[in-house]
Amino acid sequence: MEMRPLSKTLGAEISQIDLSQPLPSDDLARLRQSWLNHKVLVIRGADLSEEDQDLFCRYFGDIAGLKSNNSDSKFLFVTNEEDPTKPRRYSLAR
Repeated sequence: MEMRPLSKTLGAEISQIDLSQPLPSDDLARLRQSWLNHKVLVIRGADLSEEDQDLFCRYFGDIAGLKSNNSDSKFLFVTNEEDPTKPRRYSLAR
């Protein structure tokens, strides 16, 4: 796992990490510390199912959940795609 700060004040890019598999304890410790230090983590190209997203979020604590009249999902779907009607996958960053 590699970590690169994105600025002096906020954000880090995480690379060389496979979020579709459980993380080794040393990578998990580094990931948590990066989150505490940088507040925002960018992991490009992480194509996650809702179950994978759930597992990843739980590395940082309990999930509060999302209450929406438009979805039963516990996650908010945010996209920069022009056509939001395309099949949904949960990506952390592109």
